[in-house]
Amino acid sequence: MNQSLKTHIILLGPPAVGKLTVSRVLSDLTKYPVFDNAKTVDIALLLFNYNSKQYREYRDELRFSFYDKAVKSEIKGLISTYCLRRPGNWEYLKAVEKIFQTYNWQTVYFLLTAEKEVLIKRVESLDRRLKSSLSSRIQIEEWFRTSPLHSLTDGNKCIIVDTTNLNANEVTNQVFSNISI
Repeated sequence: MNQSLKTHIILLGPPAVGKLTVSRVLSDLTKYPVFDNAKTVDIALLLFNYNSKQYREYRDELRFSFYDKAVKSEIKGLISTYCLRRPGNWEYLKAVEKIFQTYNWQTVYFLLTAEKEVLIKRVESLDRRLKSSLSSRIQIEEWFRTSPLHSLTDGNKCIIVDTTNLNANEVTNQVFSNISI
């Protein structure tokens, strides 16, 4: 990785894999702000039904507007979280990457994975119940049933980190060792 470029780190993976937890620890190390894409879901849901055309358009408008401001700001890097789910997700990610490339940023993708049973246990933990997103075995099972693409890289360059037997600091160290700042 080129150390003179600003860096956009994108942490990908299914719910409960540790994207937000790792991004916060990584933010402490890098001093990069964290953009949790799920927050745009919460905002869009205030106005529109989930997965309606208006919802998707507004959610994406919020995200692209944020990224447009981020690349023009004085920040040296950014950490984003994103949940792979649908066939078009990589098209979206490549569009985001293009925004950053236009301003001479590098983008590094990390796909966090874990065994399904571990994810189910994490979803059912007390910490997770406080989140507005998935917080039960039934919800995560449904998510897996309807999101078969959650760990497909589609040939895109991703550094894969299996979080099954690692704590947040160990995962963060693996991510940090693969970036140049």
